[in-house]
Amino acid sequence: MKYDNIIELIGVWKIDEAIEEIERLPDDDDMRYPFLSMAYDRKNKSERAMNYANTGIEMARLTENTELLMASLAAKFYAMWRAGYHESVEIIYTEMVDELDKMYYDTDEMRYWYAMILHVRATALYERGEYPEAKKSFELSLTIRKKIKDISGQSASTNNLGMLHYYLGEYNKSLEYFMQSVENEMLLGNPKGLAITYSNIADVHRAVGEYNLALKFMNLALETTVKNPIGSHYEAHFNRTLSKIYWLRGEYDMAHSHIQHALNLEIELKNKHKLMETLYLMIIIDLEKEDREEAYKLFSMMNELEPFERGSTSYFYFRVAEASIIKSENRLRAKLKAQEMFEEILKEEPKTYDLFIYTVLNLVELLFLELQSYDNPDLLDQVKLIVQQIETIAKSQNSTPLKVEALLLKSQVSLVELKMNETFKLLDEVKEICRANEFTTLYSKAETIQRNIEEEIEKWNNLSRSNAPLFKRISESNIIEYLRMVGKIIS
Repeated sequence: MKYDNIIELIGVWKIDEAIEEIERLPDDDDMRYPFLSMAYDRKNKSERAMNYANTGIEMARLTENTELLMASLAAKFYAMWRAGYHESVEIIYTEMVDELDKMYYDTDEMRYWYAMILHVRATALYERGEYPEAKKSFELSLTIRKKIKDISGQSASTNNLGMLHYYLGEYNKSLEYFMQSVENEMLLGNPKGLAITYSNIADVHRAVGEYNLALKFMNLALETTVKNPIGSHYEAHFNRTLSKIYWLRGEYDMAHSHIQHALNLEIELKNKHKLMETLYLMIIIDLEKEDREEAYKLFSMMNELEPFERGSTSYFYFRVAEASIIKSENRLRAKLKAQEMFEEILKEEPKTYDLFIYTVLNLVELLFLELQSYDNPDLLDQVKLIVQQIETIAKSQNSTPLKVEALLLKSQVSLVELKMNETFKLLDEVKEICRANEFTTLYSKAETIQRNIEEEIEKWNNLSRSNAPLFKRISESNIIEYLRMVGKIIS
């Protein structure tokens, strides 16, 4: 295609070089407008990008230049999507669909711009949760991009199809598309796209409990970022994610090392919200390591970042971190104070699932301590509330692995209630789901739980015959341990 070099430079985010090439175009070449729109949009100058796109549309109407019109529309769609005007993208597409259908797509240039319009429309639909329509548009865009051998476009399409199948819970299909993106990004020599795709693959493996593979691909993302600097915010994000994976594995020193690196980068970047998130995670990890002194220092840093808007995510990071530190003290008064604080936080309704679940989990742990003094059936009601919330999250996110974790937790509740038949029925359901979705790690986990219960069946029968108190039954189960793990997974 005539403008291949400019398209390639924009595709691999070499924006300054792309602008130099655009400025070399002849003065009467109005294609400069859509290209400048795309370039400045990637420099986060959305207003300037929109102005260039609109100028291109005006010039196309005056000169009846269909290629310029398609290119300018595609650039405008992209700028609108990046600025967050997802509904407007669909409105304009619907208004113009008849005109688009009447155009002739007999050149690679026209096909290129039409594929881009379809892709941006699909992305806007996807981000609004309209997955079936988004899938159709992505697939049509990918078909066109393969026909015209647009490698950069193919990579974008396969990466977004990978994300779409991930949110639909179709993990194997998701990985297929992501691996196609890896091949394309390698062909392009695009380290930024490659690092992001590695990160996406790691997220899929993390979702199904395959932490070794998650570490492998997240480390590849980080290595690619360090070797080919693509932005400190990406390096901070990859370090933060690696920290979470090590935290899930109980490797707190490694988790601390990566979160410390993320913290150093966020301090340089001066992104207050991300800095709060990083400090919060670091405090939780330090408390797991029983390093309360370091947790207090980090909380002092949080304090210096005030004020936070009441009800904002940063506000809840601060409140939950404070309550968690107080809970870690070995004094009854501190435990009661922490319980009161977590109850207050819950009434204020934290904005994110992870903060909500973490708050409820802490309340359950504190109620569990109360059981050492007297039997309190309210604890089991709290655990059942958590199970319901996890099931709601799993449904809203279409997350089969999270549904499996909820069922495993439900099996532990049934065990504590001494409903043995129900316990085994739930574990069989988990194994069936894992078999159908090829979740080998989660299947092994369910098998291990079932085997352990079967080996200790006499113990559970004795607890039933003696009508053992709730505290005794809970202490003999792994329910608190499972609660903590599910809290980590959601985080």
